[in-house]
Amino acid sequence: MEAQRAGVGQPTVSKVETGRMVPSPDGLDRLSRALGRVRKVRAARAVGRRW
Repeated sequence: MEAQRAGVGQPTVSKVETGRMVPSPDGLDRLSRALGRVRKVRAARAVGRRW
């Protein structure tokens, strides 16, 4: 049901739940909203990487 509300496939939800996939920020937002949760994201610069 959450997958349908989030507009993603059930295999995608399963992969996220088991740690086999990291959702995009948009995907994470859709999943959290489908679950009725609010998410807060804090971006950090990776060590040794240039933006």
